[in-house]
Amino acid sequence: MTSGTMLAASVLQVTDLFAVGIGFDIAGAYLLARGLLISPHGLWVRFTFAGAGTRFVDEAKDRVMAVVGLGALASGFVIQAFGYALSLAVEPPNDKSITSALVAVALATLAALLIVGAEAITRARRLRSLLMAIACADTVGDGPAGAPTVRILVVGAPEIGVQRENGEPDEDYARRAFGVDQVRTEPPPTRAE
Repeated sequence: MTSGTMLAASVLQVTDLFAVGIGFDIAGAYLLARGLLISPHGLWVRFTFAGAGTRFVDEAKDRVMAVVGLGALASGFVIQAFGYALSLAVEPPNDKSITSALVAVALATLAALLIVGAEAITRARRLRSLLMAIACADTVGDGPAGAPTVRILVVGAPEIGVQRENGEPDEDYARRAFGVDQVRTEPPPTRAE
């Protein structure tokens, strides 16, 4: 064993799994709260006529964060339970040092940062996938069955980081932003007689 490996083995303990699990729980709770706790202004916009057309995008963003948050919470509980069972099975009681406590805090912090970072890095991809599913579930419009609806893709495109080019028609913007060939368009409104 190298001195670095020996130092890591002497500092890291089975009970550090508790700290890692707590880090997962903290990150999961944070992501879940971000998806659930909407600012008063955000709530107001969602329930106005102006916000009605983009409400599904906000709710899709909330959902993609909440899914990772719930997964992190569940993983944290499982890791803590595993660490507890393993510590009962293999570790004899011993004196705890300040170093061990600092390692536990560092591991919890690292685990929380990893989860929040991974969620942020993958958010656009997961949001894109969910927006496509919503657009394909929309049955309004003319075009091939199962093709996504243009209006949903156009509203969601800026949220995945794709901006409209100057003068770009909705259909072209939707195709470019989401990498699809076929889209459904809104039928023109009919006049009531």
